[in-house]
Amino acid sequence: MESLFKQLLQNKLKTPLKLKKYQKLFGQASYREYYRLTLENGQTYIVMKLPGGLESPSEEVTNEGLEIKELPFLNVARYLDSQNLP
Repeated sequence: MESLFKQLLQNKLKTPLKLKKYQKLFGQASYREYYRLTLENGQTYIVMKLPGGLESPSEEVTNEGLEIKELPFLNVARYLDSQNLP
């Protein structure tokens, strides 16, 4: 899992910072897994791991057979950010 997170930091976030640690967070009744990544400068990210295909029958985004351009939680995050919440 650590190598996957390091690859994510390098390829997707384009950050030169190194991963200091990661912690699995408690989930709910879902196949999703959540992790908190802590970088060497103290900055943190929350990462969601969504299993693909038949492994996640309850996940609507994997059942429709449509190309996923953006996951719904990103829309929610963008909306909350636009509301200037503390």
